[in-house]
Amino acid sequence: MERFRQLFSNRHQHFKEWKDQTDGFIFGYLCTYVPEEIIHAAEMLPIRIFPEIDPITKGEGYLVPFLCPYIRAVFDQALKGKYSYLDGFLQNHTCDGMTHLYAEWNLHVKTPYSYFLGQPYLNDSAAKEFYQKTLSTFIQWLELLTIHPITTAALQDAIQIYNEHRDLLRELGALRQTDPPKLLGSEFFEIVRAGMVASKSEINPIIKKFLKSWPERQDISPKIRVLVSGGELEDLGVLQLIEQSGVQIVADDLCIGSRYYWNQIQYSSDPLKAIGDRYIDRVACPCRDLDRKKRLDHILNMYNTSRAEGIIFIFQKSCGPHLGDYPYLAEQLSAQGIPHLQLILEHDSTMLEQLKNRVEAFIEMVEGK
Repeated sequence: MERFRQLFSNRHQHFKEWKDQTDGFIFGYLCTYVPEEIIHAAEMLPIRIFPEIDPITKGEGYLVPFLCPYIRAVFDQALKGKYSYLDGFLQNHTCDGMTHLYAEWNLHVKTPYSYFLGQPYLNDSAAKEFYQKTLSTFIQWLELLTIHPITTAALQDAIQIYNEHRDLLRELGALRQTDPPKLLGSEFFEIVRAGMVASKSEINPIIKKFLKSWPERQDISPKIRVLVSGGELEDLGVLQLIEQSGVQIVADDLCIGSRYYWNQIQYSSDPLKAIGDRYIDRVACPCRDLDRKKRLDHILNMYNTSRAEGIIFIFQKSCGPHLGDYPYLAEQLSAQGIPHLQLILEHDSTMLEQLKNRVEAFIEMVEGK
């Protein structure tokens, strides 16, 4: 596990060294709807931007206070020069807060290149055709920045590498469901997060080696099995707190978890269409969830398959899409007798202890059913 922790904690230094060694481009992005495969095919490095758990001191004067802590923290640290090594900043249309961040980033951070990638909310044939044209325009723009043409072969190679990465994450995720768990949920998310800030060509062999050498674990006796659902989690402390309280995280519906790797790209003679279809058809988050019943069915399927006994929802404070989605999910889950708990986070690790009593009470409720 230490290798993955180092990859993440030393990521800023690693990116600077990578640029010095390769003279390559680094594109930072915020949302997992960004098609990394295209950036990889251009021989650029796509990395997801994660803020540190530091006080927000500079960004508050630029952003409205009701944006989620993740957006505020990212922008605050961008203003302080934390991401000065980025050559490009890429954002696609998800929530209004992210759109606002993109505008403020261009005004005040001024990364050399930026691109806003429009993506339709529908998933019918017209939407897929539109998105394929959008991606084609994006490729033309990227090719202006690099000497490496984005060929069909390059896209197919990228698809193979990223599909392999998703397969490896799926294999790792299954280790959470054994009794006792071979891999803790928080450990799993550490690996997923490390993969988001590393070249997939670099991280895939490390994960393969890890899968072969990770020992059986006998020292854990969780009280209940839980699925966790929610949005962005830059601090894994809340997951560690949940586990320390006696919860086994057996499955997830998170941006740093299953939503990132759930759908594969189908191999095709038209790789650009295949990439577009994957991102249109992938498991929806509330930002793009026009069919709430479909999302509910997906959560219930994971809940039943993983033999979970309850669901813990973890939301960023002021996250409109997730907080707006929750009442419907809560009503439907309650009607089916499924225990669920809602936790709301701020960008402050000191508040985690305040959640401990609620988690422990939830465990008692589930055990008493």
